[in-house]
Amino acid sequence: MPLMEEAVSDAYGMNVPYVPSINFTVFPTVLELAFTQEEWERLIQRPLDEKEALEDLQFLAANRNKFPQDMRNAGLDAFKAYIADHRDEIVRKIREDLEYDYKCATGKKFIS
Repeated sequence: MPLMEEAVSDAYGMNVPYVPSINFTVFPTVLELAFTQEEWERLIQRPLDEKEALEDLQFLAANRNKFPQDMRNAGLDAFKAYIADHRDEIVRKIREDLEYDYKCATGKKFIS
């Protein structure tokens, strides 16, 4: 994801739109919980900050983004359970959103 984030930032400069900015800030938290701790640390090499994670997840739920709005006050365990039950769908939607942000910024399709 850093490659995509850098390309989007380079394309927009100081004027990165709100949605891509939020996506690159908050989606890593969701992905972090979608993988086992070992998988995540191997990929990103950063431990989970549970307080920050919960704030990010509640923000997404409040905005009906990847989670039902009624989860906006849910605890971290509820989000972990929801992510476990919907992992493939959530990861697919995050990828689609990030690829869309990349395409809007660069005019090119992201090829992984």
